Amino acid sequence: MSTVVDPIADRPTDRRSVLLVVSGLMLVMLLASLDQTIVSTALPTIVGELGGLEHLSWVVTAYLLAVTIVTPLYGKLGDLYGRKIVLQGALAIFLVGSVLCGLAQGMTELIAFRAIQGLGGGGLMVSAQAAIGDVVPPRERGKWTGLFGAVFGISSIAGPLIGGFLTTNASWRWIFYVNVPLGLVAFGVLAVTLPGKRERVEHSIDYVGTALLAAALSALVLATTLGGTSYDWNSPFIIAMGVIAVVGIAAFVAAERRAKVEGPRRRCRSNTVNAQTTRVIGRARGSISTESGETVCVGCSRPVTSPPRNLSSMSTRCR
Repeated sequence: MSTVVDPIADRPTDRRSVLLVVSGLMLVMLLASLDQTIVSTALPTIVGELGGLEHLSWVVTAYLLAVTIVTPLYGKLGDLYGRKIVLQGALAIFLVGSVLCGLAQGMTELIAFRAIQGLGGGGLMVSAQAAIGDVVPPRERGKWTGLFGAVFGISSIAGPLIGGFLTTNASWRWIFYVNVPLGLVAFGVLAVTLPGKRERVEHSIDYVGTALLAAALSALVLATTLGGTSYDWNSPFIIAMGVIAVVGIAAFVAAERRAKVEGPRRRCRSNTVNAQTTRVIGRARGSISTESGETVCVGCSRPVTSPPRNLSSMSTRCR
């Protein structure tokens, strides 16, 4: 006998609780998107203190590259272990990376720590958007999802302003330290209000497809970010990145065509049927037999078309 878990059983029903959860998710999204724009106005000051002008573009590129690589993985991990634990883990990595960026003493360290920060930032964006499905019913998701789009618009405008203000009035290190109190507030809100997954779902991870997609997107990010700045558009490096991106995407599509597709499968909780019974014998979490002798699966409410080999008893399965 298998246990069927209702996916909406743990959703908060009170509107106040929903607002609290969505507020925490929006704060998480704001942290991840803000870090893509808040650094730009502080770059001249960072270079003046840490040096490494030739590697300046990598402060932004390292973050975007890490986000691009891990985003597909976080989506799958959320399906396996639940959005809550994955989102909290990503937020923890993001906050650790933020603290390390603020403590960086050289340009190389800052670039490496920005990559660590991006490893968490990629999980924040995809897990926060996916967690909406665990909180609100389908008919209301469009309304709440629109608020997440507004967060990106606000961060694109407010990011440079906040970065310039903190750099001028405090230090460029505070553009990273400011993430810590906001992140801790979001962590606490989500820990209390966001529903968790009650059981683990067994699925396989497509490592080949993940690696191909990560390589293709990484090459695409490097080509579009470094082209025209660190390298000429017709330089061998940019051309090579373009070729890798095209070949990687083609290989990814080919690999996914051959990948095993897994879908949800429901099973009748008790599927033993007495096919010779001429009256309805009940539907106590099982299957029934009708007066006409037709075998019906209660879980899916449809007749079984194939005749049983053994008329005394048979088993059916919802597909």
